[in-house]
Amino acid sequence: MSLVNGDGKKDLSSPQQKTLLDIATIWYKKLNESKGDDPDEDIESFQDDIRRRLTSQSVSEDEIINILDQNNSRYGGLFLEQGNSSASIFHRIMKYLKSPTDGDREDKSAASRLFLQHLVISYPDVLTHQNDGDLTPLDLAARKNKFVVFLITDLVVPDETLSLLRRKCEKATSRLGPNTAVKQGTARNCAIELHRALVRRFRRPGKFDDTACLHDLIDERKLAESDRNLRQILKKVLLGDEANENRSTCLHSLLEDETVFALDDAGKVVETFQRLIRLCPKPLMGVCGQDGLTPLHKAIRLYSQDNINFELLNKIIVELFKRSPESLYETVQGNPKSKDYSKSPYALLEDMKPQPPGPNTRGNKSKCYADIKRILKYACIGGNRARDQKREYLYGEQENAPKLFLDLEYVSGGVNKRYLETLSEKVNQPYDTALVYVRLPQIQQKSKEQPTAGPDSLISGGKAPGKTRIEGPEESNPYSQVFDWLYKRQKVEKIFNVIVDDLGDRSHSDEAIIKALNPFDVEVWDWMKFDMCSSTIEKAAPNLEEITITMYPGKRESRETLQLYLKDFMTAFSGHRLGPQPKITFRGLDDLSMSRPLLERSIRSSSTGQQSEDVWITNLTPFSEALDSWFGGRSPSQAETDNGKDDNGDDGPLVKIALIDNGVNVRHPEVANIIVGESFYDPSSSNGFRDFFADPSTHGTQMAICIRKVCPMAKLYVARLDDSKGEFTVASALQALDWAIKKGVDIISMSWTFNQTKPQIEKERAEFKEAISRASSKNILLFAALNDAEPNSDMGNFYPVGLEEVFKIGSSKKWGAAADFGQKNKSDYLFPGQDITLEDPDGEALHPSGSSLATAFAAGMAGLILYSMKVHLITPDSEVTEEVKAKRLADAKTRAGMVRIFNVLGDNLPKTVPKDIPVAFSKNLFPQTISTLVEDKTRTLREFIQRIAPTYSG
Repeated sequence: MSLVNGDGKKDLSSPQQKTLLDIATIWYKKLNESKGDDPDEDIESFQDDIRRRLTSQSVSEDEIINILDQNNSRYGGLFLEQGNSSASIFHRIMKYLKSPTDGDREDKSAASRLFLQHLVISYPDVLTHQNDGDLTPLDLAARKNKFVVFLITDLVVPDETLSLLRRKCEKATSRLGPNTAVKQGTARNCAIELHRALVRRFRRPGKFDDTACLHDLIDERKLAESDRNLRQILKKVLLGDEANENRSTCLHSLLEDETVFALDDAGKVVETFQRLIRLCPKPLMGVCGQDGLTPLHKAIRLYSQDNINFELLNKIIVELFKRSPESLYETVQGNPKSKDYSKSPYALLEDMKPQPPGPNTRGNKSKCYADIKRILKYACIGGNRARDQKREYLYGEQENAPKLFLDLEYVSGGVNKRYLETLSEKVNQPYDTALVYVRLPQIQQKSKEQPTAGPDSLISGGKAPGKTRIEGPEESNPYSQVFDWLYKRQKVEKIFNVIVDDLGDRSHSDEAIIKALNPFDVEVWDWMKFDMCSSTIEKAAPNLEEITITMYPGKRESRETLQLYLKDFMTAFSGHRLGPQPKITFRGLDDLSMSRPLLERSIRSSSTGQQSEDVWITNLTPFSEALDSWFGGRSPSQAETDNGKDDNGDDGPLVKIALIDNGVNVRHPEVANIIVGESFYDPSSSNGFRDFFADPSTHGTQMAICIRKVCPMAKLYVARLDDSKGEFTVASALQALDWAIKKGVDIISMSWTFNQTKPQIEKERAEFKEAISRASSKNILLFAALNDAEPNSDMGNFYPVGLEEVFKIGSSKKWGAAADFGQKNKSDYLFPGQDITLEDPDGEALHPSGSSLATAFAAGMAGLILYSMKVHLITPDSEVTEEVKAKRLADAKTRAGMVRIFNVLGDNLPKTVPKDIPVAFSKNLFPQTISTLVEDKTRTLREFIQRIAPTYSG
């Protein structure tokens, strides 16, 4: 039965007049003497008596400690019992608790708050108790009384405090000799701060002087043991029920709204909040609550508010990320139809971009937003994920996403300001404000020549050795220009890793290195230079985290001597550095790969003296040049303003051609209009990474030139394959295909083949075939070269040319007959491919041959046709309806539609299946004289399109 008095009422007479010890004694005796019918109700009555006593102004901290210390441990069971609704005494007191900032003139909750702290010190297991709603005291506090969570977190002793307590202190009397005189009141303080409740509870026996040094006053061993136990319990409580993947934990609830960051004393609260986050188990950072958001997502979503302290919010966002850097890559879960579904924290932050400040906007929200966005971006760029993953994370499928690195290794001709200007002019590639790394090769000297010939892994055949002239630098310290260009022209603010080969005879001065790197806050140093001074490194990059020191044992100095130099260097560097010391790695120059092979792709060399493409190109030139200048000096985007967009939504008539090959040399005068490039070269290769514009790239450069000879207005998307092991990998071809598809190109040119019957590429073969099918389904026109090296082979054994979605292109002679080499009667169409007149970057004439060249010409022809139709689409023409123009273009984008057009250009109208059809060799197919008058140009364009695409009449 329940405990009642003689009148049948609960015995709750004046609990405020009894001390806490009196209340505990009475209830302890009654609960042990009687067997109530409703023990939960009895426990609740005990809890209420305690709660009411705590609201009395006469309750002191000594009274609270007295009931909770070890001398009265027999009452501990009462404080750990759970009453109605499974509520613990912590739940019960907190239900009626008010925040100290609630504005009451008379704070009646002070004793209750103090009681909860001492309760946790004595009985930390109370934090694990769950009520009927499966909520622990901290779970409930995070939802109802957030300040209580921080009240308990304040009891956790900071690591640095425990560390200081373990050390000897000169002021502590216990450390002084027996005859040492100590003036009264001078021992305190030794720069250690400890929560008052902990000071009261962990005094050494007989120590009562609060002014004494904490080393004398505190029993460090008991304090550390208690703190360790509390931390373990808090971690368990904070993590919650691991069996429930979508649980809203205490941390989630704390970040549910702006309460924490809108308090007047938010600064102090946030400091405690940061300590709480450091206590959280790392897996908690990846838990998605019932709304599908991780703690980091929830913190970022608070940027939708206005009246909070955003500087403090940023501190919490940073702390959350630091606790688990992988949380940066977690995505929103829950309802797939939600607008935020699958978004990363960074993507969610982009959606929170501040609007112009309103009357209730607090602080500098826009600045704080920019700061935290930069911090998260730098965290991604400086992280351990692959470069392509980083760029996809930050920019998704953005058309021309900024590049995250600058790698100029294997760039022939020297790297200087002139080269960078050429790169900027020909490649429309922005750079991010932060770069993963910058890599620069050894300075090349004048009057050197470098062989470029080598085995051909992209197509069959070989090439006679050739040479590429290398232009030396025009002035000393040329790499100063590179970093100046990055800082001033590309607006780069940070470079995480600098890798420079400065081991040549013309190395950079220390002053130039300091000036070049100082703006970028470099974190990882690998500038290879003899006699590098430690002070130079410190001045150039004061916040370094890693340094690689390169030496040359056995050359200038012995290994033993260099080891002594290294020791001296490390000592000197640590003397310059006041903060944390960076990791220093020694690397002997004999550890470097000093003779990386140059693998060059080339095409078949021939000596017939017949330049087959000259007449063919001449027939196309008047028409292609007229189209290229159609807008009379206006840019396509300006024309788009007047005439609307094409059916792709592109600004004006754009034709996008993806060139998948071994890169492009941007120094070549005939290379231009590169919108973006990507290299899928293996970055871990012993040959070193090669960007899409690095050498060797003769083969890809020639393909780019051939495309632009036919379609000078083509926008090129260059993808470099990985041929680091000699032959290109199918995996990189797959990556390049996927990349081109995502870029939304119109045409893909592939002047290479691989044997798809090899058993080791079975999985990649299926994936490659699927990628080709996917590209075709998006109406991307696909062109591939025949395998010239094996004319009697089964074409079906080779991809991509053996796939039905792909145009199979062979080589022809000057007037359209099949070339002397390669496969016969196996192509769809023939384009010029024997003894093509091209020039190298130095203007030296070359006459290469191969179906590779023919394929590039074919891709250019398709581009020219699409471009002409796109121009017609946005050009007013009263003779042709908009519907007919749109239908023609849509049909030409399909393989079947382009087959019909190529058949017309190849005089193949009666045939249904093309076979070795020479395309566009008839002289009168393309207009030769084009008027400058708008009406005449429009009529000429209309008649040409009607001739090659007669299916739709206007």
